[in-house]
Amino acid sequence: MDSFLSPEKMLLGLLWLSGAWISVTGILLYLPGREREALFYPVFLGILTALSFVPLTGYIRYYRCIPYLNRILSGKEMNSLLEQEDFERVLFSDAYLNRYVSIFKSGSWLVVRGTVISRKLLTMAHIRCGVGRRNPHAYLELFYLNGKKITIDLGAGIADNQKREAEIADFFSGETEYPDAMTGFYREDQLVEQIEKKYRALLPELEKESDKILFLLRFTA
Repeated sequence: MDSFLSPEKMLLGLLWLSGAWISVTGILLYLPGREREALFYPVFLGILTALSFVPLTGYIRYYRCIPYLNRILSGKEMNSLLEQEDFERVLFSDAYLNRYVSIFKSGSWLVVRGTVISRKLLTMAHIRCGVGRRNPHAYLELFYLNGKKITIDLGAGIADNQKREAEIADFFSGETEYPDAMTGFYREDQLVEQIEKKYRALLPELEKESDKILFLLRFTA
């Protein structure tokens, strides 16, 4: 999970610390001699380092693997929701799916190719296939009960294989409130409007989006 620092984030953090160290060291070295020309570079680097602090810390703390929820919940809240979960691998009969479309499942969450999805919020799913040779990939479109859509790239080995697509569709049909959406016999806009309407009627006493979502994640079955 993104609760641990990825190598990419660690590298960025080390680069920022290096920039801060170089700028401070340069200023301390050149300041006594008042060499203004030489002082320009460490000061300039120090300004860039200072300006990058806020966006860098935001990026490091950002849970990219938990789309939508990472924008309305804090890292502490997301950790508390995930820390007691026990994940098991979902196995398919098709070897390709087991190798390239990894899905893990717990009581409240799914992890689909590294993307964390709430089972409590998930209400509709659909597979959309790219058109032509330029885009041979299949995409899993997941809808939360407030209409928010999350798209996951399933790769290029599914769009032209009905058996693999059927296995994934069968799994997600059991996870959602609208299983017919997996077959393609639906109007997306109509279903999204329908589920958004139901969501607006939930917990009217909670005005903030984050409060309502957090309540649903913590206290609903």
